[in-house]
Amino acid sequence: MKDSTKIRYCYPAIFWDGNKQLFGKIQLIEFSVKFIFEDFKNSNLNLTIPYDEIESVKIILIFEIAKNGLRIKSKSKKINTFVLENCNEFYTALQETIKENVD
Repeated sequence: MKDSTKIRYCYPAIFWDGNKQLFGKIQLIEFSVKFIFEDFKNSNLNLTIPYDEIESVKIILIFEIAKNGLRIKSKSKKINTFVLENCNEFYTALQETIKENVD
């Protein structure tokens, strides 16, 4: 069965906890942000953050060099950090998508 969820944006990204880096791609889909882990692309292991669960989104400085980090904090106080080259573009798209889906 093919996934019929419409992908609005899809970018290569790294899921980062401050020490470990897991490569994959980050997507804006119909009702959530989804991160698909490259090493587990043939499994069911993915990270999904529903838009209505997002408390805040912030662009952050990575390694004191570049503002290409995206920190998503959920209402349950979980924090997920991603590193992506086109961080500003994705941030803007995410903010617009949250506004469309939550308001």
